Amino acid sequence: MKEDVYELGFKLGKSGVFSSGQIIQIQNLFFQACNTDKLLHMILAACMAQELTVCDSLINNLYDLEVKSNFLIGLHNGSLAK
Repeated sequence: MKEDVYELGFKLGKSGVFSSGQIIQIQNLFFQACNTDKLLHMILAACMAQELTVCDSLINNLYDLEVKSNFLIGLHNGSLAK
């Protein structure tokens, strides 16, 4: 589970689909449980734009701190690898 969530974050970060401001917004939304719908919308839209499949482990575990952290680390590392 950890690897697929990290890998998805990395691919999205590397693709450049999110601006640095959007990455910060995603990070903030991950820690505000009331904004899960907006967060999912952003991730799903980015995945569709990049023709990536969203991993079920991210969608099904959005409240899990380890899952959120793995996605965010991947997203940040991917954006640095551009």
